Amino acid sequence: VADRDAEAGFGDLVAGDEILLNFEGRSYSYRVRRKLFLSKGENLDVESDQVSRQFLYLLTCWPPGRDYKRLAVEAELVY
Repeated sequence: VADRDAEAGFGDLVAGDEILLNFEGRSYSYRVRRKLFLSKGENLDVESDQVSRQFLYLLTCWPPGRDYKRLAVEAELVY
């Protein structure tokens, strides 16, 4: 995401929020499961029970416009 306002909006997402994604003429709905703040260079751990399901991960620098931490939003495909 290149738009700074969109990046700042990641911080407002909470578990249960819906993310709509349109790609190549199809619409996808994802439900936010969790939001994580990671140290710079820290890996995102994915739980082993998630391997058979489909997820969307949104990652950005945090706070917006800075390079101190990373914000990761994990959302699961609904339809």
